[in-house]
Formats: sequence, C-alpha cells, structure tokens
Amino acid sequence: MNNLKKFSCSFMSNAKWRKLFSVVNENNTEFTNCQWKLVNDSDPVFGHLPDFDSLGDYYVGDCGALNGPFDFDLIEWLLVPTTLGYKPYEGSPVVYKNQSVTHLVEQLNAIGEFQIETVEGGIKIFGYKP
Repeated sequence: MNNLKKFSCSFMSNAKWRKLFSVVNENNTEFTNCQWKLVNDSDPVFGHLPDFDSLGDYYVGDCGALNGPFDFDLIEWLLVPTTLGYKPYEGSPVVYKNQSVTHLVEQLNAIGEFQIETVEGGIKIFGYKP
C-alpha cells in the first residue's frame, strides 16, 4: 500500500464505497473515466472507475489514478463527468461522449445516503469532506 497519511474520520465506509462501485459496474457500464481527489494530494488525478473484481475489502485496485492500489479512506471525492473528450487515434479531432449522471444519482439514492453534489461538468461523490 501507499505511504500516504490517512484521516481517521472518513465520511464513507469501505462497504459503502464497494456498494457505489457495484452500482456503477452493474448498471452504468458507460461510466468509465473519472477524477480522483485523495486527501493527501492537492490536485485531482484522472483515472477510471474500477470494476468490482479489482476492489478489496479496504482498497481500490489499480485504476490509473496512482499506479497501484490505495485505501478507500484516502478518497476525498470522486468526480464522474457528464462529458468525456477523447481522441480515437493519434492526430484525430477530439470526440465527445455524453454520460447521463441522473440515472446514477437515482440508483445511489435508492440504496443509501451518499454525499453527492452536482458541479459544473458532472457529479462529485464525497468520501471525506473537511
């Protein structure tokens, strides 16, 4: 595991993070990219949402955010964007894909209380809010 400082007062439990990623994987396969903000980092990093098989009881497996696994209690927030821009091949123009986050929010609200904010460009799901 990483040698990152952990905060003992985490808003969201490990089980709740696992529920969230389970909902994403079971019902919203179009959600692939996200931004991760960890409590010890000043800037968010881009990565992808982990599939359920890459989740441990206490950690997220390699999802491109930190080049390795990290503990759930290090997640300050997760941003799921409403629009993704990507280049299908080198030198091509950027192609945009829209993601409807409304359905995801409805599903999450149906299974429990998650601290979710609508922000410009997507939804932010908080694990820890100072």
